[in-house]
Amino acid sequence: MNSEYRDKLGKEAQRIEEDSKYSSKDQYNSSSYWQKIHYGIGIPATFFAVCAGIITTQKVTPEGTAISILFSLLTALLTGLLTFLKPHEKASLHKTSGDKYLRLRNKARVFHEITIHDEDCVPKAIKTQLQEIIKEHDDLISYSPQPLDSAYMKTKKGIRNGEATHKVDRKYSKKP
Repeated sequence: MNSEYRDKLGKEAQRIEEDSKYSSKDQYNSSSYWQKIHYGIGIPATFFAVCAGIITTQKVTPEGTAISILFSLLTALLTGLLTFLKPHEKASLHKTSGDKYLRLRNKARVFHEITIHDEDCVPKAIKTQLQEIIKEHDDLISYSPQPLDSAYMKTKKGIRNGEATHKVDRKYSKKP
């Protein structure tokens, strides 16, 4: 296999590695957002349900009845939002997708840093391995949930700040 062909294979793997780095971080940031929504709705819903229950077990005054009804309505509203939005499910989907992108990023990095430089590797096997990486990348793009715009902005900033760079890969970084 000639050097120019190996370089082209390596560049394609580097593109997939870079895209996977952004996509994994994007998915993790989206997961974090939905997890916060889950807790932000679920904890108040639990609190209002407990308060309504406590008030109704006490000697109820007209004011207590009104407060109990208010807490019950707030509980119903918040649990309805949890059911409709399914933030825990969305957080889990984004996390799983982020994990898969991270594994793909690692495969692409190992491929272009090590595999294509191994003179004992059969050229056809190298090409086949890159084709498998490309297919996995395409599948992830097709099946991953759409990340949030805010997650993308956070991702760009985080990657610029070195959040997705291994310490060994930082040459002149000021960050530890």
